[in-house]
Amino acid sequence: MLAKLAQEIADITSEVIGHDVLITDKDGIVLGSSDKSRIGTLHQASLGAIFRRKEMTHNEVVSSTLKGVKPGITTPIELSGEYVGTLGITGYPMKYRSLGCWLRNMPRFYCERKSSINLPCSVNGLYRVSFRKSPF
Repeated sequence: MLAKLAQEIADITSEVIGHDVLITDKDGIVLGSSDKSRIGTLHQASLGAIFRRKEMTHNEVVSSTLKGVKPGITTPIELSGEYVGTLGITGYPMKYRSLGCWLRNMPRFYCERKSSINLPCSVNGLYRVSFRKSPF
């Protein structure tokens, strides 16, 4: 279920912004990606974003030192107060920093929409996602 949701979010986001997008779990393993060859691989920048609990950028120099990372940004995904994974976008990092708020909230918005039409949306199938008030 989580992998399917991750893939849907990656596909939709990639289609909207025109760049590759990936979603990882809390261990940095790619669950969904617009570049299907990355699914199941380690995205090392995700580990740093989750540990620091903030968005990270990685240019060509930095990304060349990290396993499974291309230049871009990685932002942690927080659901119900728990950091459950990351969303990463390949491309020029500074171009996407302005999308940070939208990126951090995209999985929550997507789950909220699915919930409003009575489709299940859970993390690891263990609990239903609860939503905090939007910062907007």
